[in-house]
Amino acid sequence: MQTLRLTLDKILIELFENIDPVKLVKKTIQVKNNEFTAAGKSYNLTSYDRVVVIGAGKASARMALAVESILGDCISRGLVAVTEDDKTVLKRINLVYGKHPFPNQNSLINGRRIFDMAKSLAENDLAVVLISGGGSALMELLPEKLSLNLYVTLIQKLMLNGASIDEINLIRQNLSLIKGGKLAEALYPADVITLILSDVIGDKIEFVASGPTVKPVFHSDILTVNILEKYGVKKNQFLLIYDLLNKASTHKLDESKFDKTNNILIGNNYLALESIKNYLSTIGIDATIISSSIKGEARVAGKKLIKKIIELTKTLTKPYCFIWGGETIVTVKGNGKGGRCQEMVISMLIELQNFEREFVLTCFGTDGKDGNSDVAGAVVDIQTWELVKKENLIPEDYLNENNSNKFFERINCELKFGNTGTNLMDIGIMLIN
Repeated sequence: MQTLRLTLDKILIELFENIDPVKLVKKTIQVKNNEFTAAGKSYNLTSYDRVVVIGAGKASARMALAVESILGDCISRGLVAVTEDDKTVLKRINLVYGKHPFPNQNSLINGRRIFDMAKSLAENDLAVVLISGGGSALMELLPEKLSLNLYVTLIQKLMLNGASIDEINLIRQNLSLIKGGKLAEALYPADVITLILSDVIGDKIEFVASGPTVKPVFHSDILTVNILEKYGVKKNQFLLIYDLLNKASTHKLDESKFDKTNNILIGNNYLALESIKNYLSTIGIDATIISSSIKGEARVAGKKLIKKIIELTKTLTKPYCFIWGGETIVTVKGNGKGGRCQEMVISMLIELQNFEREFVLTCFGTDGKDGNSDVAGAVVDIQTWELVKKENLIPEDYLNENNSNKFFERINCELKFGNTGTNLMDIGIMLIN
């Protein structure tokens, strides 16, 4: 058992080294003899009056650290919105702080400052934009009529009632004055390079931080109103929201303003899963990536997934590893503390009660935070059920109360990272002897 745990520890160390935003940015952009290359496209730095760096997201501070090390004194100024617990120190780019997962007053100030900086740029300027998950909350700009309180109430209701991140970000795109391509409009006519770390299933970059520099694929009041109705957002309680979404449908983006924007995906969940598999191959353990698109209700997805894994283990004759990723949802009905990763692990643990092979299983958020808890996820093994019985715990009760964190706290199975400085959705690993 100790061997499996040690192997898992090594996997996690290797993983976070490989998905460090600094490393991913440096793989994508280079400067040589004043020639700035981004994913194969070149920009002559001597032809620009100003080079400005802006952005928002949980991973954007470390992205900015890499950009600063590459562009150095070429950077005229910069402004990047990050989480309040980020400790990154930069020289030429200013970090500003907002709240996540729901915006606060600072998030609005960040949005206004970044938008105004974008509007100040001219044709002979270059903007490097750094976008990662969490940017939707850390940088916001709302219509004058829409109060922060009403907006947060709406997003909370959608999240608690089980709306997917794509659905929530579609609403955000239509309500925000900086998302859904509107930041790209503000940046025009400057040249724009946007580096994007994806935290959405399918890498739909228009939904990463609600796509501030990406031309939206969907722009329909019918779709957004359907989302509100689907998750119990009643028109008589949110009349202003309905009106704003209807008006948003008439906003026509000037597509020519996207011609000078180069959106580049620099990292995603599958890249993270592949790095785990590649590391395992170096230590002689075969692995299967089941999927990088696990979604749906966490407890349902977990149960379905572990049943599949149990079936696959029947023919195993040597150590093996199953890897998966994605982002599930939790429809909150209780008043507990926890998150989607912890709920998934509980649902899997229930199915593993009579599993006889030695194993270690974990599921965690790559950003280091799962739901409303202060942990990344949970880790269990073949001995966990002994602890559950010793504490007289009933896992199903904790699931029903949405109190998964308390369950794992009781049996000392929490997985804690702190702020990892990155965000590539969730990852699950099951090592089997």
